[in-house]
Amino acid sequence: MSTRRYPVIFLLPRPEKSSRLILIFRPFMMIPVVFWGALYGFVAQMVGVISFWAVLILGSYPQTLWEFCERYFRFNMQINAYSSLLTDVYPSFNGKPDNGYPVKVQLERPERSSRLYALFRFLLLLPQVFFAIGYGLVIGFVYMVLFWVVLFIGRIPDGFWGLISRYFIWSSRLTAYSMLLVDEYPPFNGLQPLSSEEEVFGRI
Repeated sequence: MSTRRYPVIFLLPRPEKSSRLILIFRPFMMIPVVFWGALYGFVAQMVGVISFWAVLILGSYPQTLWEFCERYFRFNMQINAYSSLLTDVYPSFNGKPDNGYPVKVQLERPERSSRLYALFRFLLLLPQVFFAIGYGLVIGFVYMVLFWVVLFIGRIPDGFWGLISRYFIWSSRLTAYSMLLVDEYPPFNGLQPLSSEEEVFGRI
C-alpha cells in the first residue's frame, strides 16, 4: 500500500467546549464575511479562468496565480470551518497561512500540472458530484441533530466530531481539486494519515 499522503493536509484542533451563544447567532455573524467572500470569490474565479488557460498552454500553474488562489482557498476553508461548527473562532478576511486561525491547511504546489486532467476535470468531477448529493443529505441531517446537542451540552460529542470533520476535509479537498490547485483525485472520504498533522504542522 502506498504511504504517499494526499497533497492537501488539514489541522483540526478539537475545541473542548462550544459556545451556545455563538451557535445561536452564527448565521448573523457570518453575514459580513459572506459578503466579502462573494467579492473575493469573483476575483478568484477570474484568476482561475486565466490559470486554466495557463495550465493548458504552459503545463504548469503560474506561481503567482497559484498563490492567490491558494489564499482564497484557505479563506474559504476558514469560512466553512466556522459555519461547520469546527471552531468558534471568527474567520479572518484573508487567506494568509500565518494569520493565527486554529483550523489550518497545507497545500503542496505541483511542479507540473496535467493538461489532460485540466481539460477533462469537469467530467472527472461527475462521480464526486453524485456522491456529494447523498453525502450532503446525510450531513445535513447530522447538523440538524448536532445543533440541539451542542445547545444542550455545550460541546461536540466524539461521534459527531468524526462525521463533520471528515466531511469538511473531503469537501475541502474537492474544492482544491476543482480549482486545479492539485492534480491528485480526491478520495471519497475525509481520512488523512495519522502522522500528517505532526509531519506538516509540528507538534501542538
